[in-house]
Amino acid sequence: MSAELFTNWQGSSQNTHWLTPIKAKLRYKIIESYGEYDYLVKLPVSPQAQQQAPYLGKSWTARLVLIPSPKGEIKGFITSCLCPRRYALKELVEVYWQRWEIGQGYGELKQYQLANKPILRSLKSESIYQELWGILTSYNIVRLEMAAMAKEHNVEPFRISFLNALYLIQDEFIWASGRSPGAVPKAPEMLRENGKRLILPNKKKRKAYPRAVLKRPAKYPTRTREKKATRS
Repeated sequence: MSAELFTNWQGSSQNTHWLTPIKAKLRYKIIESYGEYDYLVKLPVSPQAQQQAPYLGKSWTARLVLIPSPKGEIKGFITSCLCPRRYALKELVEVYWQRWEIGQGYGELKQYQLANKPILRSLKSESIYQELWGILTSYNIVRLEMAAMAKEHNVEPFRISFLNALYLIQDEFIWASGRSPGAVPKAPEMLRENGKRLILPNKKKRKAYPRAVLKRPAKYPTRTREKKATRS
């Protein structure tokens, strides 16, 4: 966690906040408990960060929200929305899931649809808006077809593979260019029928493991003394 980034972001203007998922190795100390799974915590600042930004001090505070799953696996987030009265826990969790879904959408768009390549080639602002509009429109078309495929085969939309649906729709556009106009209306029906090949299996949740403290490796090698044999 970058203490400098988050503190500067929060202090950039009034009513500016941040929210980010926690990592498995997050270190913190509980200062105050607002309720079950809702805490005010103190986070340490690394020595490297203190050298680069001495004003940070040795620690900084944030609000920690843990989200327990049915099998005991805990995930959560930290945020700068510290006041539990002004920022209710339920509303923060809803914002977290919205942020998670938006992040997944950006990841699919950037990694799969755009293949991690910069594609904005225009030099004028109007043309850049047009390119962005085309990217977002094509992404939503794929998503709408995924929802239609899921409805056709009575499964949840997240069971449809985005990458395979993208490839299937791209191939359909290529084949449609050589078809007669009268055959084009039947293409969506065939596309959704072929969507049954894109259904992913149900995800199995990982087993719940108790929390454990990692053993800090020794800085120097240690030697053990061999016990001398004693006479009987």
